[in-house]
Amino acid sequence: MYQLASKFSLSLMSKVLFIAVTFVSLLACSSQMPEESSMPTDSNVETISNVQLAHPDFIKKMLVDNKSLPDHEQATAITRYTYKGEMVYLVTPPCCDFMSKLYNSDGVLLGSPSGGITGRGDGSLADFEALKSEAFGIWKKGK
Repeated sequence: MYQLASKFSLSLMSKVLFIAVTFVSLLACSSQMPEESSMPTDSNVETISNVQLAHPDFIKKMLVDNKSLPDHEQATAITRYTYKGEMVYLVTPPCCDFMSKLYNSDGVLLGSPSGGITGRGDGSLADFEALKSEAFGIWKKGK
C-alpha cells in the first residue's frame, strides 16, 4: 500500500513539475518587445499611416506585402531601435530558423543579427544585441 501511494505521489509530482517547467519556458520564450496598446496588428494594418506617421514608407509597404505571404513566412513583429546612433528597424521572422532582418531608415538591409541555424544570423551584426537601445514596437502580428 505504501509503495502504491508513493508511486502515485511521484507520478503527481512529475506532472506538476512538467507543468511548472512548461509554464516557465513559455514565459521565457515570450516576446521581449514592449507592449503598446496602439501598436498596429494585422487587423488594422491599413491604418498604419494614420497611427504611425513617423515611420518610413518602406515599413508601411512591408506590412501590406507581409499579408500576402504564406502564413509560415510572415514576419511576426517590427521593432524600431537606435543602433550606432541611427534608427533601425528589426523585422522578426515567424521562427528562429529564419533570419531576422535589420534595415536602416532608408530601407537598406544592414544584415541579419539573429536566427538561422546558429541563431546568430549572418554574423555581420554581432554587436547588435550589445549596442541596440530605445526599443519601440512598431507592429506585431495579431489575430
